[in-house]
Amino acid sequence: MRACALVPHLLIALAASAATAQFIAIPPLVAPAPRASHVYGSSVCCWEGGVLVAGHRMLRDNTQRSGRRSAPWLAEVLGQAVRELTWPPPYLNVPDPDGIRVCGAVGARVAVVAEGKRDRRRVSRLLLWDGRDWEMLPLVTGTIHSVVEHEGRLVIGGEFPVNETTALHVLSLNDGEWLPFGGGLPLPRTIVEVLPWQGTLVAVGDPWDRATDNVRCLWLWRHGHWSPLGPEFRSGRGLMVKAVVWNDRLVVGGTFTALDGAPSAGLFILDADGTLAEPEAAAGRYRSALPLVIPAGVWDGRLVLRPLQPWARSVSLLLLDGAELTPMPRMPTGQPMMYAQGDVSIRGREMAVLAFGDFTGAGIPNDNVFGRRQLACWRDGSWWVPSLEVLEE
Repeated sequence: MRACALVPHLLIALAASAATAQFIAIPPLVAPAPRASHVYGSSVCCWEGGVLVAGHRMLRDNTQRSGRRSAPWLAEVLGQAVRELTWPPPYLNVPDPDGIRVCGAVGARVAVVAEGKRDRRRVSRLLLWDGRDWEMLPLVTGTIHSVVEHEGRLVIGGEFPVNETTALHVLSLNDGEWLPFGGGLPLPRTIVEVLPWQGTLVAVGDPWDRATDNVRCLWLWRHGHWSPLGPEFRSGRGLMVKAVVWNDRLVVGGTFTALDGAPSAGLFILDADGTLAEPEAAAGRYRSALPLVIPAGVWDGRLVLRPLQPWARSVSLLLLDGAELTPMPRMPTGQPMMYAQGDVSIRGREMAVLAFGDFTGAGIPNDNVFGRRQLACWRDGSWWVPSLEVLEE
């Protein structure tokens, strides 16, 4: 009926003179629902105050700034509720900001790293959030990948360039200034994470490069300097190395295929005295997955392993307890995780996991917008998947 009624009005308008012609307001077409979410998580952290997730928001055409199509965002997850934090906080002063990442818990606070560029060089600022206020620490040239507290001082691991071929990788905060910790661990350009282990620190190098020759990836802080730790690594493809502490031992996994020249399944356990052993996981149907996993943390006393197969049809985590290898119980399924750092966070019995797309499973509401249900959280014996739809308005 409405379409037919428009025809006489059009004829009348065309017949009218230019002076008296009336424009006809035709309602615009209703825009279809977006096929993808406007927000995307890239890192997550369980901490004393709940769950913090960081990522980016796609900007619509009328909100794009300086040609950017996305902007960083940060949100708290408290049960089913999701609350976006005001970002950036006042006086952030990161030049040309283009990224944000949560970087683990530091005591009763959670660490957040804001990144940008100055004169084509990467710069980072570490911020600590206690649930109410920010503490902003000095800007540093380079990229921060880990934050720990050691003997009352903050220590950061990452990549802090000195020249085109060499960088420092460990800095500590001294009187409001980032200074090399133990000489800064100068190495060829690589990614380094620092973690506490048996009252000291261990640095884990992640070259992300082909390592056809043996390379060093572990260093221990002892007697006032960094010392090589454990075996040398080799891989015929991109070398990725990750480590966690489990039962006072260091668990190291990645894409390496040889240790000190001997074939390796890509996962081993290291004692403080240097004794090396491969885990005995002969039991369980998932034993064949061990060469393709990295350690993601410790949950309920069991080692959590994350599969690396990019072709996997669903997200799954494996639990290692003694010689038994089992899947994470009742975990919802979703598209494979896409990030090498920060997509799995564990604190005690709490866990948060990011996927590239939507999680699905029993009790998860169906939503036809892709990407709204990409965060799964475990607490009190069950999973829940909060929707990120509230952040899109």
